[in-house]
Amino acid sequence: CFSSAMLVHIAISTMIICATAYQLAVEKSLDLTQRMTMASFLGGMSTEIFLFCYQGGHLSIDSMEVATAVYSCPWYTFPTSLKRSLLVIMIRAQQPALLTAGGFAPLLLDTFVSIMKASYSFFTV
Repeated sequence: CFSSAMLVHIAISTMIICATAYQLAVEKSLDLTQRMTMASFLGGMSTEIFLFCYQGGHLSIDSMEVATAVYSCPWYTFPTSLKRSLLVIMIRAQQPALLTAGGFAPLLLDTFVSIMKASYSFFTV
C-alpha cells in the first residue's frame, strides 16, 4: 500500500540528510542554536529511516518463523481439513514478507546502511 510513498520518502530523506550535513559542514555563519537545530533534524531524519528499516527487518524475520510455529503445534491431532490449511500456511510462509520502497529496495537494516552510505557519498561529492 505504501510502497511508492515509501520510495519517495526514502529518496527525499536521503537528499535532506545530505543537504543538512553539507550545511553543517560548510556554513560558517550559523550560530550554536541553528547548528543544534540542524544536528537534531539530521538525527531525527536518520532515526526515522532507521525505524522503518528496523521494523521491516523484524517483519521479515517474524514472517519466516511462522512455518516453524505452525509445525510446532500438535497438527497431527487436527482433522484433515485443518492439516491442509496448515500446510498451505507453511508453504506460503517460506517466502518472507518484505516492506519495500517502491519495489526498488526492501526495508532492512542493510538498506539503512546503504542509505546512510549514499548520503555520505553525496555529501563528500
